[in-house]
Amino acid sequence: MSDVSSKDEAAVTCPLCGSTAEQGCVYGSDKGWLHWYAGPPGFWANLATGLGGGKPVGGWGFVSGPYAAGIRCDRCRRIILEY
Repeated sequence: MSDVSSKDEAAVTCPLCGSTAEQGCVYGSDKGWLHWYAGPPGFWANLATGLGGGKPVGGWGFVSGPYAAGIRCDRCRRIILEY
């Protein structure tokens, strides 16, 4: 049995500020892929990605649905995703 908790195993260093961050995933609904659309959030961006526009990011698993892996930093208040 390991002395390291799952929270400690997920600890990484934030590439933006250097503080401790955690590994994880952003999950979407089971309706489809996550999509990246450049620019600020808004009606047209939401409509475009809802219709399949934008660049698909992350992965999709039968059990997990759509997801994008990355790290989350409390200090920066940022989530940095891998695609």
